[in-house]
Amino acid sequence: RGDVLAAIERAVAGGVPLSSLIVIEYANEPVREGQFRKLSAFRIGREIVPHFSVNDGQWLVKYGRMDPSIEDLYLEEQRMLEANPYAEHLQKVFDVAGIEYGRADFGLLKGRIQVYEINTNPHIPPPHKHPSATRMQNVRVAWEKYLQALRAIDSPSGPPVWFRRKELDPGILGVMKHDCVEENARLARNREAQHEHDAQLRLIENLQRVKYAVGTDIDFTEGGNGDFYTRKGWCPSEPWGRWTAGAEAIVHLRFKQPPGRDICLTAFIKAFAPPLRAIVHVNGERLASWELKNAAFRKFRAVIPHEKLRAGEAGIRFEIRHPRSPKSLGLSQDARPLGLGFARMRLDWNQGWRRFAPF
Repeated sequence: RGDVLAAIERAVAGGVPLSSLIVIEYANEPVREGQFRKLSAFRIGREIVPHFSVNDGQWLVKYGRMDPSIEDLYLEEQRMLEANPYAEHLQKVFDVAGIEYGRADFGLLKGRIQVYEINTNPHIPPPHKHPSATRMQNVRVAWEKYLQALRAIDSPSGPPVWFRRKELDPGILGVMKHDCVEENARLARNREAQHEHDAQLRLIENLQRVKYAVGTDIDFTEGGNGDFYTRKGWCPSEPWGRWTAGAEAIVHLRFKQPPGRDICLTAFIKAFAPPLRAIVHVNGERLASWELKNAAFRKFRAVIPHEKLRAGEAGIRFEIRHPRSPKSLGLSQDARPLGLGFARMRLDWNQGWRRFAPF
């Protein structure tokens, strides 16, 4: 419970609204140290059809990996495909869900089934090569069981109906051609969107691995390292630096090790439309109020108590009062609500700057 509450606090401090959070319990356990497995089974009509498992070295098992070193798990998979030991339980799950066709993905926790989802339009990939002969055989058996269940509910087929192309209404042919073109275009868009999504996930994973060392400059100019630490509320970088966009902007830092003493945050910033007030929050606590009275760059500081950084992370939220757009000031058609302009920022060990009084 303590870990969950701490994670919620970090998320809120990082700018995520509480109403957008959902807590999901991960109910699974590794089949052995460093090895996780996702099981699945189809329901086709009244039949529960076991499917092959997905194995991975991380707890988030989605696509899995080819691993010839887990032959014993492939042999266990073979036995499960033959015995179908979870059919009765899964039959009840599908009945409760009111689903007659779909694939249930599930895991085991202390021998009990934990169903993650029932996919009513599951992806049906073709069998692929694998370095384990046992695994290849399991895949063939699973697909044959799947096809047998489909054949069992298939209605009897009649004789084929032949027609000549010229006998079709030209309008129908046009619709068929248009539908094929549209479907191909839709599939291409989906592939492109999936590739972009995967690239974003890889970028997020890489950013989450970046650790901040005390005394390192965060450079907001083009080509700087600001992208490693900025989250929501930022405009693209420019040669001089970067504007905040909207009423708040988030910087998130993960320290190489939790700081053992107070930290002094120093920011070299300017206001787009002075006078401007900015409130500095760190991990959910208001620490400083900065008043920017003109448009020139100035240094501003805030002392961060080390007690607020025990988790080794700093969610720094800049709350900007009354950002203005160039359009609202008659300067251009740019409608972005701009607030603070950041050139650089750094966190150093505090050398005598006093903590700000509580608000």
